[in-house]
Amino acid sequence: MPSRPLSLLILVGTLTIACSQSGFDDDDYVRLTVDISLIGSSRHPGGGPPADPALRRAWHREEVDALLAEYDIIEGEYLEYSRALHDEPARYNGVLDEIAEEFQRRDEELEDTEAPEEVKPPPGSFG
Repeated sequence: MPSRPLSLLILVGTLTIACSQSGFDDDDYVRLTVDISLIGSSRHPGGGPPADPALRRAWHREEVDALLAEYDIIEGEYLEYSRALHDEPARYNGVLDEIAEEFQRRDEELEDTEAPEEVKPPPGSFG
């Protein structure tokens, strides 16, 4: 029986190969994580959740399932991908930085679309 570190290395390698074959990568992980985090917020395109707690849980589950299907990954694969990231500290820190940048980018997009016309820079300007 392989040692624990070797088993872990084999698992991470297998997961990396499986995810790379499906096309799911760190960039997809970043976008999907942010998309999932925004479910139920004013920035989520699916609108707000129902007020009833049971309906809200079902609605949230449907929204998550729809995102997973959009990214062509199942929940277990997403969770394993996340766990595998923790085994590579440098990569994990890079992905966390990318998640923060994605939130920042979306915040800026939201501010741009919500700004009154008179403060929006004209198209093609650098201001």
